[in-house]
Amino acid sequence: MFGIERSRQEVSPPADARGLEDIVLRDHAGHDVRLGDVWAQRPATLVFLRHYGCTFCRDHAVRLNEDRESFEEAGAPLTVIGQGTPPNAAWFRDQFGLGMDLLVDTDRLAYKAAGTKVATFTELLGPSQIARGLRRGRESGVRQGKTVGHPAQLGGLMLVTPGGDVPWTHLSDDAGDYPPNAEVVEAVRGALAG
Repeated sequence: MFGIERSRQEVSPPADARGLEDIVLRDHAGHDVRLGDVWAQRPATLVFLRHYGCTFCRDHAVRLNEDRESFEEAGAPLTVIGQGTPPNAAWFRDQFGLGMDLLVDTDRLAYKAAGTKVATFTELLGPSQIARGLRRGRESGVRQGKTVGHPAQLGGLMLVTPGGDVPWTHLSDDAGDYPPNAEVVEAVRGALAG
């Protein structure tokens, strides 16, 4: 059911981005994008959304879009990766008025290389997840939509610098696990200053 895992998985973030750099994804317009090119000239904050129908992902994307200039100013602009097709990503971008780059990973190759996990039932639809999803949906005005892709795939965030170092990650432990943007921006600033 929902492609969930029977037992809890552990996230396994990579020490560097070598496993990600040659993965080619498509953007919302259908153009190929080699991931290593995203961070070749300057650091990038990669954001892995669960799927474009997820309440948490919609909320997260809306909040990221509101703070995208903070990520630019911190030195690591956002690149958002979701499941689905370029038309799914284009619809998502238009529907929520997003000004960020959206890439699609239909086969979840980047998710696997980033060390994300697939949720158990409780991590996906437990009582605390449902309550948190309802609250976040009310706060940002988003609703659950149609699942596009693997419904139990979890996401996360990752800072990648030119040369492929990964000085900071936050991989989701459950469906609604993503840190506040201010915390991520501070982590980006700290990682890039050190």
